[in-house]
Amino acid sequence: MSKNHKSKGILRSIKIDDLSSLQSSIEEDDELMKLTYGREHQK
Repeated sequence: MSKNHKSKGILRSIKIDDLSSLQSSIEEDDELMKLTYGREHQK
């Protein structure tokens, strides 16, 4: 994989041995995105 790709670059640069830990970190990040998005778009 190329390190030039900026999207998902952080995930690609981190070596994760445990797939479940990767999954949980993705889920946590998704929740954080939802919270941030919700706050930014609330009126």
